[in-house]
Amino acid sequence: MSAALPERYPLLDAPELKFRLEQPLHGAEPLHILDCRFELANPAKGRQDFDAGHIPGARYVHIDDDLCCAKTGSNGRPPLPDFFAFVLRTQEWGLEKGGLIVVMDAGNAMVAGRLWWMLRWAGYENVKVLNGGWKAWQATGTESCGFRGRNQSESNAPRPTNFSRTCISRHYLSLIEATAAMI
Repeated sequence: MSAALPERYPLLDAPELKFRLEQPLHGAEPLHILDCRFELANPAKGRQDFDAGHIPGARYVHIDDDLCCAKTGSNGRPPLPDFFAFVLRTQEWGLEKGGLIVVMDAGNAMVAGRLWWMLRWAGYENVKVLNGGWKAWQATGTESCGFRGRNQSESNAPRPTNFSRTCISRHYLSLIEATAAMI
């Protein structure tokens, strides 16, 4: 497990995530799991795979719907969304500044790496990528959740969070916007 790794190490092993889910500690940091499985050749497959099985408590995040802005033909694929639009989206997901956010995909970290970077860009500090993604989670032998239909296990309605735009200094925000404009 990553206990001996540096605190800012960006990966979390599946057995450690399993432990955190099975042994919730009283007063421990909130845990949020974002599943962003995606296949470029079949954009609906990630959602279908999520509906068939996912880590308990996970929320599905789609690269085209949640992590991009509209494609214009000249802004690349996949173009970054507006910074504040993305921050508002994270608030809809109920993310908290003090919580642990674990992002995962099918296992190649293509989309999970992007989501990890975007969450860090938005000011979330405690973000980890599930090392090995869905395949690593399945290897733990832990049951997964699945359901029929498009509803999340949690409400999609915006929930109060402790994230505030004021927590990001104007200097930092200017740097972020300048960097995003260059990408």
